[in-house]
Amino acid sequence: MAGEGDAAGRTALRLLWCRWTAVVELFARRQQARRRLCGPEYQALREDLLRVCRSLAGAAGEAGRGPYEALEDLVLPWLTPRTLEQADREVLVDLLGRCRQAGRDLGGPPWGDRARAWAGPGLALAAFAAGFAVLAWAGDRVWGLLREQVDDGARVLRWAVKQPGGIGYWVGGGFFVALIAMWLIARTTRA
Repeated sequence: MAGEGDAAGRTALRLLWCRWTAVVELFARRQQARRRLCGPEYQALREDLLRVCRSLAGAAGEAGRGPYEALEDLVLPWLTPRTLEQADREVLVDLLGRCRQAGRDLGGPPWGDRARAWAGPGLALAAFAAGFAVLAWAGDRVWGLLREQVDDGARVLRWAVKQPGGIGYWVGGGFFVALIAMWLIARTTRA
């Protein structure tokens, strides 16, 4: 019976540790999502993690308590998200590496987390493959339509630039503003 409780505790520890490692990664990589992490959510995760580590350490006895105390020592200093925010980047990168190693020692992330990590790239690849299949199937019809649209757009742009009275300046200026806007959007989404 105690073995079942220990197995449930270790499973809970793996899940909590995976979440903890994800939080540390947000701060180590200085990702924007770290700012959305609220204090109570962080506190609940930290307290649950410490409680499970202490429970498993108590159940393991003197001989088996070391690994759980080591995990507790990794979590204990980080009282609030603010402490993670103020920490040196090298310290956080080191902490992230140690958390990942501890996660591997615990058996790695649960299957659902592994699948979730591959979901985005998998969906992007599927969308690319579907788009390629549609282009291969539609072939000349799609390329013909695209060519007509590009030719029409280029013809309108040439006409607008050649017009007297400044319309060419407006079109050119609008094009330049659109390019700058696209560059700014691309730059902010990378951060």
